[in-house]
Amino acid sequence: MKNKFIGLSMVVFLFAISFQIKAQLNFQNLDSLPRGLIFHSSCTDGKYLYAINGQYSGNKQQLVSKKIYRYDPSLNKWSTLKDSLSPKIQSIAAYIASTGKIYVIGGGVGGAFIRDYKTPFKGVETIDVKTGKVDTLAVTNPFPAYYSGSAVWNDTIYIFGGTKEGGIPSRSFYAFDRQKK
Repeated sequence: MKNKFIGLSMVVFLFAISFQIKAQLNFQNLDSLPRGLIFHSSCTDGKYLYAINGQYSGNKQQLVSKKIYRYDPSLNKWSTLKDSLSPKIQSIAAYIASTGKIYVIGGGVGGAFIRDYKTPFKGVETIDVKTGKVDTLAVTNPFPAYYSGSAVWNDTIYIFGGTKEGGIPSRSFYAFDRQKK
């Protein structure tokens, strides 16, 4: 009887703790993006959040953005940092603190409309977060893909998976070290 009481007490205790944890989690509505986006990239530099490229609707057509949007959490406000990237969808964006730059890698490029985006982006673009200056590096991505995942560790960008040209899932896992040529 004593064991059943202890067991029941533990269940009630754990339920109460899980309820408290769930009750503490909430979502806060913040300033909306300047336009609705899908297939965009995002990252943070620790001070701002960035939404980069992506698909949006305009004039009853699906278009691709060249914009870099920056969100300031202290002001709860979005602004346009720059409007000069090559238009892409489904890229990855990664910030490297030692350079003060965001690196945009992979994704798809094409023409004026979303239906034209069937070619993988094989370059690497950088965005200086202080000035908004966009540069294209003189490198070629040997494993371009859409929908890849990424992480930064020790100033190196690791890129994994994604979809290769033709819709084939990729098993690629590679590193982009901006210091090595």
